[in-house]
Amino acid sequence: MVNACASTYQPAGWVQTSSYYTSSCVYSSVPSFSNNAWQLKRVS
Repeated sequence: MVNACASTYQPAGWVQTSSYYTSSCVYSSVPSFSNNAWQLKRVS
């Protein structure tokens, strides 16, 4: 498993298993508390 900041789509070869909020992934100057990070699992 890998945790990554959410972008528009998950990387090829990985599936999103869950999403959550983390302050380390805030991109905008107006932070929101919606989920902005993913837990990813590699697809075999």
